[in-house]
Amino acid sequence: MGVVHNAVIRQGKKCAIFDRYSTTDTITISSKNDGDLQICCAEGAVTARDIVSVWWRLKPIVFWQPLATQDAIAAEFATKEWIAFLSCLPDYLSRARWINPPVQQRIAADKPYQLRVAATCGFAVPETIFSNSPDQVFSFVDPNKRFVYKQLSGFMFPPEHFIYTNEIVTSDLRGREPNVQAAPGIYQELVEKRAEWRVTVIGDSVFPVRIDSQKSPDTAIDWRRGQLTDIYDLADFDAAVGRKILKVHEQLGLIYGAYDLIERPDGEIVFLECNPAGAWLWLEEATGLPIADCLALSLAHPSAV
Repeated sequence: MGVVHNAVIRQGKKCAIFDRYSTTDTITISSKNDGDLQICCAEGAVTARDIVSVWWRLKPIVFWQPLATQDAIAAEFATKEWIAFLSCLPDYLSRARWINPPVQQRIAADKPYQLRVAATCGFAVPETIFSNSPDQVFSFVDPNKRFVYKQLSGFMFPPEHFIYTNEIVTSDLRGREPNVQAAPGIYQELVEKRAEWRVTVIGDSVFPVRIDSQKSPDTAIDWRRGQLTDIYDLADFDAAVGRKILKVHEQLGLIYGAYDLIERPDGEIVFLECNPAGAWLWLEEATGLPIADCLALSLAHPSAV
C-alpha cells in the first residue's frame, strides 16, 4: 500500500489509507444528512466528498480454528461485522472510481465464470471440472493423463500454510472419498509448459512478465513455490494474445486484474485464471515495470488510464 500511496502523492494528489486491521483507524456512517461517511486514519479525517478514487485492497483472511475458543469466536464475529459493514461503502462512495468495483470484483473472481469468458474470447482453456463428487472426480482423472488439484478460495491453514497447485493421480484419491466430498475443488488437466506468464492489466495498460517456471522442479507445477527466485523476464507476447487479454478484462468488468497464462511447448497460450486483486509488487521489484505509477495515475486521474 505504501508504494501506491507514495506514487499518488507524486501525482500531486492527497492519499489516505484506511486499514481495517489498525487499532486506531475508524470509520463511521451516519443516518443524518442522507448518510454521512467519515474515515479517521493516519492522514486525518476524510469524508465521502473528499474521495475521488478507491483502491479496494481488502482481503480478509479467517484462519481455520480446530477449537472454537472465545477469542476465535470473537474474531469471527468481528470479521463478519466488517464484511457486512464494508459491503455498503460503494453506495456511499458511488461518485468515486473503484479499482475494482466490489460487486464486479466478486463476480470476476468466480473461476468457472472466468474460464467461460476466456473461451468465448478465443483462448484455449484447460479441461477442468469443479466438483465435490467422488464419482465425477474419479471419472475425470484419467490414469493415462496428468492432472492437478487447485483450491477455489485461496484459504490458508494456520499458521500460514497455503495450498499450492499439486499434481494428483487416482491412487491419491482412493480411500479419501469423504475428503473429496467435503468441499468442491478444481480438478484440471496438467498443461505441458514451456513457460508461464503473469500479466498485470490496469485499464488498457498491459504489463506481461514471462516466467521460467520449468527452470526448477520446485516451480514446474506451481511457480509460486519459488516466487522470489530469479525466474522473471520482461517479454512481449503476440499482439493477438494482448487483444484477447483486454477483451477478457473488459468482459469481466475490471479496471485492475492479474492474469495467469501457460505457454505450451508449441507456443500456444492457454488461459489459467484471473485474480482481480492479485499481488504485483514483487514483479515490479524484479523487473522494473512501472505498475505502481500506472495504478497511481489511474487513481489520481481516473480519465487518464
